[in-house]
Order: sequence, then C-alpha cells, then structure tokens
Amino acid sequence: MPSSKLACIHRDTGRMNIMHNSQRFPNLLKCDLLSDLPVDVRKEFLNRCTVRNYQTAKEVISQGHPFAGMFLVAEGIVEISYLTADGERAIIHHARKGETVGEAEALAEVSCAATCVAQSNTTVLHTTTEHLYQMMQHRLFIRNVARSFAATMSRDSMFKSVDTLQPVEQRICSYLRQLSLNGPTIHESQTYLAQVVGCSRQTINKVLGELRKAGIVEVRQKQIVIRNPSALDTRAHHSANSPAK
Repeated sequence: MPSSKLACIHRDTGRMNIMHNSQRFPNLLKCDLLSDLPVDVRKEFLNRCTVRNYQTAKEVISQGHPFAGMFLVAEGIVEISYLTADGERAIIHHARKGETVGEAEALAEVSCAATCVAQSNTTVLHTTTEHLYQMMQHRLFIRNVARSFAATMSRDSMFKSVDTLQPVEQRICSYLRQLSLNGPTIHESQTYLAQVVGCSRQTINKVLGELRKAGIVEVRQKQIVIRNPSALDTRAHHSANSPAK
C-alpha cells in the first residue's frame, strides 16, 4: 500500500518508530534532482513523496494517457518504451536509482509521451504535479529539472545519430560507451541491448565476443564490464561515416 512513512518496531525497546523517506532512502538525498538544495529542503521533498513498491512488473505511466505526476526511482528499474503508430514497441531507456520519469509531462500538463513500467522488485517515490510546482520556488530545483531535460535530449540525440549513421558494430560500441558513462559496469542483458540497438541477440553476442577477446569488455550474467573505455571509443568512432547496415 502506498505510504510516505514506514512504521517499524525497535528491536531493543519494542517501541514503534516512524521512518521517513529521507531516512529510508538516504542515497536519494544526493540524487541529481535535489543537487545543491539545502538539506532540509531535500528531506522535506522526499518525505512528502509516496512510496510505491512493486513485486511484479507494473505500468506506472501510460503513453497517450493524462500525466500522473513524477516518479523518482529508489530501487530497481523503470523501463521506458515508445509504441509506434505501426504497433512496434521500442525500448528507450532503463531508469535506475536516482533517476526520474514523468516530470516533463507533469509540468507541461500534457499526455504522457512514453510508457513507463516498473520492473519486478522496484520501489519508486511518487509526487504530485502540485508538489513539483511548489518546488519551483527554488531556483536550484528549476536548474536541476532543466539539466535533466538537457541530459535526456543529449542522450536521445546521440542515439539518433548513431542509429542513422553507424554500422551495427559501431552502434553497439556507441551504446555500450553511453551506458557506461556513470560507471564501468552495465547492468543490462544482451536481449536488452539487442532491442535498443535494433539487431539480433546473435549479433550482440558476436560483437561482445570480439570485444572480450580484445580485452575491451568482460561479459557476466546480465552485466557487461568495460575494461578499456578508450579502446571502446575507438571502436565506436571507427568508420562512423560508413553507410548504416
């Protein structure tokens, strides 16, 4: 059941303690959305949010439907996808801890541009559009929201140029490089990579095998570790002007 607080029994005293969101999810105090804001403002923002836990996959935002406020990922993954007019579904992004979805539509008061599905064992913090408007009194919050929009535009522009200009091998390397910007370990499956790149899983497996032999990546179960980022950059940009396959 959605809640903004968590009641728990203290092991030693037996008393019931109320744990606020800022205590339950302390790492979110450092998320980009709240960057540089006073600590008390960050805590108040998190504590006013409603916690939603999903043990199984659940659609939280539906493409074309009215906006539903903003979701901040606390744990797990929220998959963002777009359904074309032909009925084809394209995976756009996997939002992870500290990332947000829905704020653009909420603030613009427009229908949702994509579908967001909270994957199994995912926890999100939901806040209302009214709360977002109230936070706009803080200049730094406006800046942080704008930075989020800019980062999304930059990511989408990069992927669009990659999809248009690069052969499949270079596309895979470019996606791997982009997905590893926040750390060398990519927590994605080969099936996911095949979907976002737009190729077969066999092609992903073949290219990853070549990169592994070259010492550029290490492949684990649902993880890809980038061992040589500079070499991956070289692979991503090599023959970038060649016709796309």
